[in-house]
Formats: sequence, structure tokens, C-alpha cells
Amino acid sequence: MDPGLAPYPLIRHLLDAAAMALHLCDAFLSENQRVRIAEGMGLAGEGDRARAVVGLCAGLHDIGKLSGFQFCSRHGSQYLSAELGGDRVKMCAQRFGHDVAGAQGVRDVLADLGFAGEEELRVAERLAEVIGGHHGRFHRVEDGIAAAFLGGAVWTRQRSAHAAAVHGLLGEPKAPGVFKAPAAVLVTGVVILADWLVSQEEYLRERQRGLEPVLAGHFRRSQHDAPRLLAEAGLARVRLQRKEFAQAYGIQGEPNPLQRSVMDELRQAVGEGRRGGIFLVTAAPGDGKSEAALEAERILSEAFGTQGYAFLLPTMATSDQMHGRVAKALLRQSGKDAGLTLVHSMAWLNSAYADEDLDAQNVLTCDEVGEGSGRAEADLRPQRWLRGSKR
Repeated sequence: MDPGLAPYPLIRHLLDAAAMALHLCDAFLSENQRVRIAEGMGLAGEGDRARAVVGLCAGLHDIGKLSGFQFCSRHGSQYLSAELGGDRVKMCAQRFGHDVAGAQGVRDVLADLGFAGEEELRVAERLAEVIGGHHGRFHRVEDGIAAAFLGGAVWTRQRSAHAAAVHGLLGEPKAPGVFKAPAAVLVTGVVILADWLVSQEEYLRERQRGLEPVLAGHFRRSQHDAPRLLAEAGLARVRLQRKEFAQAYGIQGEPNPLQRSVMDELRQAVGEGRRGGIFLVTAAPGDGKSEAALEAERILSEAFGTQGYAFLLPTMATSDQMHGRVAKALLRQSGKDAGLTLVHSMAWLNSAYADEDLDAQNVLTCDEVGEGSGRAEADLRPQRWLRGSKR
């Protein structure tokens, strides 16, 4: 962020993440993933309610920063009131991650939001796990922190005020009846991705220079910006202009019997069950399995509402070769923005994947990595999201 301007308030970052999580539910997740999340919350057929709970998870993900974490940056802590700074010595006696602080501190916050009954308390425990896991590691109960790190009553009020603001702008979502672990894992993935997308330094500087006067206006702007951020990261869905077989793959002649069988029979085999599964093809080298796989992806994506695929090969050399083949197939079908990514460790040596073609950008992670710093930077390349160190 721009050190010449006032710090970007935490509540605004929480609203940014909530807005992005809502957009990811709408535009990034597959229909089956949305269904699994809703069913995992006991909200089958109530996708909007489940979506709002996902937004709440994202909107509370950094609630643990309202703790001794605030004193890890002199630039940030100088804006705290005397009342908030009064417990500084006790709060700084030990250092903990804000993810662990969030997992511990959010329970009382959720009780204030109405997650207070017996069933709601179980849901609150799961939500606390999601918040504690938003940096990629789920914490155990014994990973608890010193109570002093969370501060006294004034800090508790701040956490409640931040949570109430997020909760209100999300339409005051009510606690679901359950929150099963598989759904919570999917939601954690959404929260992590939302956090990273809205933590890009260039975007934060942009927002920092023109803060909306009221939080409702800020949230609307965040919702407006979410599609652009997703597209700039190379993660937006790309609608290919599907070509005939020969034109799509640059092949002379008709599909061979293996490829034709996939094109003619797979759709019927999938049927109306809309269940996932494994489709296995065994054939000799040179029999056109790669093209058969791409045709299978076309059919399965239509059936299951998914988009995207990965080719997993045994060597870097074969991966490089396949990257070129798939790139050509995408370009022939207007897929230049499809975010095709080569992810082995020596991808930077591939002439078709040169660094100068990528737009590097820093993401502020706010990991507690150095005395007085309060931030860490990771080199992410939004046009090729998987090129970053966090892939």
C-alpha cells in the first residue's frame, strides 16, 4: 500500500473479500460445487442462503487482526486511539498468527450475530476453523493463544463492530443448520482465493487513493470490481468458440474410431445422473488420446458445469510438448485468455512461456514474518495465476 496515505482500514479489506467470495460463488465455482456447499450446510435448494454464509466466512477471515497483531506495524498502530493502545504491553508479550487469533476470537463475535443456539454454536465452531485455515493450515484447539493477545473489552467491541458491519451488508445471513467438513474445505478454498485476489498491491493502492465515504458505497464498488480482478488473474471462464474436430486440432481427415467413439457415446454414457466419475482410455502411443481427452472435456464440462482441465505428464519434456499442442488447440477456438499454465519448476526456460510476457504484481499477505514489518510480499503473476510461489 501507499505509505504516504492513511492505512487501508481492515473493515474495507473484509468487505473486499466478502464481495469477491460472492462473485466466486457466482462465476468461478461449478454448479456441482455450489450444490455440494449448500447441501453441506443443510441448505439444499437454498443457494442464496449458502452463498451469503460463504460471503460471511470471507468477510470475517481477518477478524483476528483486531488483536496484538495491530502492533506489528508502527505505521498502522500510530492511528490507534489511546484506549485501543492502552493494553499494548500485555498484548505484545507474545506473538501469534492472526489466523489463530481469528479462530479463537470469532466465536464470541458470532454469538453476537445470533449464532448462539446449540446447533448454531456447532456451525460457529466450523466457521472458526475456516477462518483459522485461511492461510492454508487448519489449527487444532490446542493451538490456542494467550487471552491477553486478543485485548480487553474495547478490542472485543471492535471485533463485534467489524463483524456487524460485514453481516449487515451481506443481508444479515442466518446460521445454517449444519456445516459439514467437505463443504467447509471448499468454502476455505473460496476464502483463500478471494483474499489473494483483493490483496493485490496495485488494487489496494487504487482503492486507498479514493475511499468511498460510507461502507455501503465501498461494498458496492468492491462488488463492481470483482469480475475485473478475476479476469485479470486469468481465472475467469472463457467461452471457447468450439470448432469441428479437424479445425480445432489442426488434423487432416476425420476422427479415428477411438475419437469418434468418445464424441458419439460419452454424452449418452454420462446420462442425466450428473455424478462425477473416472473415464479411462487405454491405447497405444500415436492413437490420438490427447485429442480424445479434449473432446471428453468438452462433453463432461457441458454435463457437469465445469470448465478447465489439467494434463499431468511424467517428464518436463513431455509437459512442454503438450503445452504447445494444447495452446494451439485453444487459440484455434478463440481461447487466448484461457489462462493456460505450465507449472513444472523449469517452465521459465520454455521460450513460449517467457517471463516478459507476464505481468508481475505483488500481493500483500500480512504474514507475521519480521519484527516491525507486518507484511510479506510474494511474486504473483495475475495473467498466469499459477506461476506464483503460492500455486
